[in-house]
Amino acid sequence: MEKRFKKRFRKVISSIKRENLDSLFVSSEANILYLTGLRIEGYLLVCSQKIILFTDFRYFLEAKKRTKKLGIDLAIYEYDIFRFIANRIKGLLLKKVGFESTHLSYQEFSELKKHLKNVELIPTFLLIEKLRMIKDSQELSLIKKGVSITEEAFSFLESTIYEGLTENSWL
Repeated sequence: MEKRFKKRFRKVISSIKRENLDSLFVSSEANILYLTGLRIEGYLLVCSQKIILFTDFRYFLEAKKRTKKLGIDLAIYEYDIFRFIANRIKGLLLKKVGFESTHLSYQEFSELKKHLKNVELIPTFLLIEKLRMIKDSQELSLIKKGVSITEEAFSFLESTIYEGLTENSWL
């Protein structure tokens, strides 16, 4: 697993344990991107024994390549995603599954709960977002690069505009 993603997963797993959960069901695309580097639709189940990415066939090739690098199990569903996910959760014998209360819709929660009668679904609040607030050296480097590019663009813009210039004539 790539070093920075491995570190992120370790932090999430520590947070899961602190919350007295067996796992965390991640539904936020931003949080999936943060944890995997993948910009896809799907869900992620994080627990100490394994990490599973659930997505559909549209993302198969991209997800397969990335999950292999990260040591994540890839689960491609064809229909009834929540039954599919519930079966994997039951197979792992998980009893207390946290979910992102600010991202999982009531419809999604209800579908998942319908298939997980003996599993406690526990709302979490900004668990991953709190970790995302603290930037690592690579993230800081990218932010600095972005600031530099923005400053360059503003300098160029400043040198080309003058009083009375309209947007249409500038473009």
